[in-house]
Amino acid sequence: MRVFLSSALTIFIFIFFSYIWQFINLPFSNPNEVVGILAEKKINPLNDTVRFIALFTGTVGFFFFIRLYQEKNLFNIDFLFNKSKFSNLSSIKINDIKFVLAFLFIYLAIDFFSYNPNYFFYDPLHDGDNLTPAQNFEISKKIWSSSYAIHGASNSLYGFLGWQIFDVKSIGSLRYFYVLLLFFLKILTVIFSFQILKLINLEKKNKKIIFLILSIIFINFVNYQTPINYSILSFRDIFLVLYLIFLIQLFSQQKLNKNIIFILSIISNIALIFHYDIGTYLQITNIFLIIYFFVSKKFNLIFFFLVSYLVCWTILLIIFGFKELNLFLEHYSIIVKNIDFIHGLSFPHPVFDLGNNQHAARATRALFLLVAATCLVIEIVIFQKKKLSNNQKILFIFFIILGVLSFKNALGRSDSYHIRMSTEIPLIIILTLFFSNIINSNLLLKLNGNFKNIILIIFLSSAIFFKFDYINIINFNKNVKSFILAKDNKYLDKDTLIFYNDAKNILYQEECIFNFTMDLGLPYLLRKKTCSRYFQTYIFSGKDNEKKYISDLKNINHKYIIYESPKFVVDNIKIVDRLKFVNKFIKDNYNPYYEKNGFKIYVKK
Repeated sequence: MRVFLSSALTIFIFIFFSYIWQFINLPFSNPNEVVGILAEKKINPLNDTVRFIALFTGTVGFFFFIRLYQEKNLFNIDFLFNKSKFSNLSSIKINDIKFVLAFLFIYLAIDFFSYNPNYFFYDPLHDGDNLTPAQNFEISKKIWSSSYAIHGASNSLYGFLGWQIFDVKSIGSLRYFYVLLLFFLKILTVIFSFQILKLINLEKKNKKIIFLILSIIFINFVNYQTPINYSILSFRDIFLVLYLIFLIQLFSQQKLNKNIIFILSIISNIALIFHYDIGTYLQITNIFLIIYFFVSKKFNLIFFFLVSYLVCWTILLIIFGFKELNLFLEHYSIIVKNIDFIHGLSFPHPVFDLGNNQHAARATRALFLLVAATCLVIEIVIFQKKKLSNNQKILFIFFIILGVLSFKNALGRSDSYHIRMSTEIPLIIILTLFFSNIINSNLLLKLNGNFKNIILIIFLSSAIFFKFDYINIINFNKNVKSFILAKDNKYLDKDTLIFYNDAKNILYQEECIFNFTMDLGLPYLLRKKTCSRYFQTYIFSGKDNEKKYISDLKNINHKYIIYESPKFVVDNIKIVDRLKFVNKFIKDNYNPYYEKNGFKIYVKK
């Protein structure tokens, strides 16, 4: 009754902080004149982050203190210091779940072979995000010297790896490489589900059931959508899931293993190289891990963590070289500083924007899920002391830390896709605790073994039925081969194809291409490297960045520039408005040369 009352009051507080959300506004400043939706509306990009902090801390803090008052409990952090082994109930081995693993292997195989990738649609921005930097890398064997991409080294390397694996340079081979990454992620979710079992205390026979349920759910958190993947878990989350797998392993052992700490260091640093956002969240989580080591007086582990970082970055320095890593740091700082200005969208007003904003329902739900998950963790860690070991409690705390950090994706670009991608950690926590309690409930315990088996068989059969596609399985080889080998022309509409053929004739003598448009794949289609590493022009809005672009226009030998494409505009802001200083330079120094179907090429005066 106490928990119910405190929860009801917490919901009221959540609504209260949602109401005052709109009144929290930071002063607007944009000295670098970066152009984006928020900049046009003179909204500080940090507004939503501060609002989130206020709502989250206020709501969660209220729940904590009211539960503290109800239980007359003096809060302490003794569980950080006291050694406590995982419950014996948590002990489950691979051999105990052989049948379940066999089924999951069949399920994954059916899921994979039932997928038909034949979707011939060219996405100028998201395909171009990866195709052009991959081509630049193929030519130069450099990442940041050749391409300043929005996500990190993944934009250059994933496409290149796809071409090498399939021995075909095509849009299809890039996209199918993403399919392989997503398949690998689905496998990782099964391993992760097994690790999750260490966070809950159930009888072995019940752990088999929850392992199966969570595996099926987490597998379906991932879909094979390409070139954009906005499923709850996307291929960017490979590093996040790997990190969590080894983090659980770190705390599930009797003694904290230095080798696992080294692995966590490697995962987080490689993640930073490949995906700036995920890498940043893992790096900050590592800081909290070091703080935990400090508080618990494990100073030797802090030293080893720092040494592992030194070793890891020394290896990266040897692989990439000083110049490349320096450019990586420069590019990373530019992205961190400007990205919310450039493509940020305001987070819908929680609760009160319902019915007025198409993203409000998902935004409110995502925010509430994170608050609810945090309150659940507070309840089981602080007020249900005997249910979990100390190490289990610490792991749940780290899950929440990572969940809060990851929510920045939703606060940065607040559309439905990015909001959905920010719900993975809260959903994992809530689903784990929900099913563990259901399975451990008196109702389920009263069911006899035969009835449990019938329910299990029905569940398994249903899971396979909804994934099974006989036609695609039979034609799997044919589908994949036709997709990978398909000529790029097959992806292009009539207007783009006309421009492609015309541009080849105009630009055939050019060693490289300046592409001023947001049709980022044009250099790839024309099989030319980009003259400037600033190929993704719109992310370099702002005086300081535009000066670098203008410098390249002045100093790199070229005759033509692709000035305009009608195929893609980010947030309805044209590139001529985003890069107004560069546009002025082009207008002053180039003349129109070609125009057809909205495509334009300019030539130097």
